[in-house]
Amino acid sequence: MLLPRSVLEHLKDASADELRALIYICAFDGCYDDTDACETCGITESQLNSAVSFWRGTKVLRLGDSQGDIPQRASLSKIRTMQEYDAELLADAKTNDSSFSGVCGFCQSAFEKHTLSRNDLNALYYLYNFVGLPAELICAIIEYCAAKGKRSMQYLVKTAIGLYEENDIDTYEKFEQYTERRRTVDDGVSKLRKLLGIGDRALTTNESQFTEIWFAQREYPFELVRYAYELTVDKLGKYNMKYMNAILDRWHEEGIVTLERAVAGTEAYRASSKSDGNDTFDFDEFAKVAMERKL
Repeated sequence: MLLPRSVLEHLKDASADELRALIYICAFDGCYDDTDACETCGITESQLNSAVSFWRGTKVLRLGDSQGDIPQRASLSKIRTMQEYDAELLADAKTNDSSFSGVCGFCQSAFEKHTLSRNDLNALYYLYNFVGLPAELICAIIEYCAAKGKRSMQYLVKTAIGLYEENDIDTYEKFEQYTERRRTVDDGVSKLRKLLGIGDRALTTNESQFTEIWFAQREYPFELVRYAYELTVDKLGKYNMKYMNAILDRWHEEGIVTLERAVAGTEAYRASSKSDGNDTFDFDEFAKVAMERKL
């Protein structure tokens, strides 16, 4: 069994319990049972959690990071169990850990709080110490929540964990890339709302699912979606989301991702239809069948 070399940097600060816990975790490649770990190391579950938090804080343990020094723990669901820290530990971290102190100050300002309660500090330290998110990432998520008018710690923790679990966002750089993609999606949805004249009403389930596919998953430019809308209205005389999606599905299967190629393909189809009659592929029939098999 080999311990990570980075452990050497923290030996003088680690307690005997923390060292025993680390050796145990390494021996089982990070996939271990808490009860057995406590019995083998002669420590309580609270001491085990404290030890894991210490090593995560040093970045020796990295939850969910397969490229880290030690493999992830058996269950990612553990990060959804809020850790409880005593007031003395939180006060010490806020005073002596400049990175955590910066997170606290930024959160207090962004969330417009006169002061941070113990529960507030506990939530922030949980993200910082137990989950192991970098301070700059936590601050970015705080700003993201505040911009949406969501200034509760519960919403912050839920957002941070969701981003981590569902989108593998554990660095500031990944978060920047994610928010840039979301801005593109939101811009496309906003333009589509204006095109369809649906104002501020909530999108239907179908509309939400289709727009997520178009703008988030397939990253269509809005101009391509607008052209599908125009073809739909030309054919049906009205807006029909499923028919639009059938057109876009057809283009997706043909590798068409730009307005120029879509226009060229449509014009070529129309020209061939006039010259070949029924020998060509019936696009309208395809759209009808595709539309009926969708949501």
